[in-house]
Amino acid sequence: MNSHSKLIQNWLLTCLTLVFLIIIIGGLTRLTGSGLSITEWEVFKGILPPLSENEWKEYFFKYQQIPEFTQVNYDMDLQGFKQIFWLEYIHRVLGRIIGLAYILPLIYFSIKGHVSKQKLQLWSIAILICVQGFMGWYMVKSGLTERIDVSQYRLAAHLTLASIIYGLIFWNYLKLTEVQKFPCSKMQSSTAKIIIGLTYIMIFLGALMAGTNAGLAYNTYPLMDGDIIPNGLNNLQPWWLNIFENITTIQFNHRVGAILLALLVIIFAYLNKSKIALLLLAITTVQFILGVSTLLHSVPLTLAILHQGFAFILLTCAIYSCAKLKSVK
Repeated sequence: MNSHSKLIQNWLLTCLTLVFLIIIIGGLTRLTGSGLSITEWEVFKGILPPLSENEWKEYFFKYQQIPEFTQVNYDMDLQGFKQIFWLEYIHRVLGRIIGLAYILPLIYFSIKGHVSKQKLQLWSIAILICVQGFMGWYMVKSGLTERIDVSQYRLAAHLTLASIIYGLIFWNYLKLTEVQKFPCSKMQSSTAKIIIGLTYIMIFLGALMAGTNAGLAYNTYPLMDGDIIPNGLNNLQPWWLNIFENITTIQFNHRVGAILLALLVIIFAYLNKSKIALLLLAITTVQFILGVSTLLHSVPLTLAILHQGFAFILLTCAIYSCAKLKSVK
């Protein structure tokens, strides 16, 4: 391995860590109700936080104009506003840092010709990072006029895009490492790929759970309101609205998806019997327990953020498991 490859590996690993960190902080902003505290898209001005009492009052005044304040936090004072402001501020600053940490080195590596084999993929990630910045503001904007929170559609799109960026960075990192591959059957390879796809779907469904507060309903397991298949799954018309707006359907889909993912991982571990497959099974088990515990305890902050974090640990392990397989005829 030459020095350039090692440098690019370290760069991608750093960016991967930063993306994981912003996903956790993004989850905290949602869970603590901090995400709407900054009501403008401040590309340059927002780099520095408020430095005077007047600046704090200006930010607070703008927050006082949105429905979240007038309908929910109407008794909040300036000190309370400062507490929710800092998480969103850190979230936005870290987003800028990720953009710079990814794009500036990529420009350098591209000019020097160090990433010729992966140039298209790496620049595609750069474009997605820029789109993600816009998507973040597009999400926040949905909660500034008529709603008291952000749109679950936009929240799900924002988190899913973050997970795609995360997965692509990790996959390109693995391309540069000497991953020992093991021969496997087509069924093993296909199962590993399906696990990755279903993990992405579960992240999307989890975002819908968060965006609709569906985790605060039906806080029993395995039954929902005393039934395995609850009433009200298809109350909305047209039918597809239930997937995105019916909290009964949203939670039911998340439960069923978790069971399917667990079964697939069990099958994969049985077929593969490797250390990485057993690790994937262990992580999936922990994630399943965290999900049920989060539900049973009505979404406490610590369990909820652990559940979100482990979703990405599971995704990491699933991608790595797939990368180690070499399908043979």
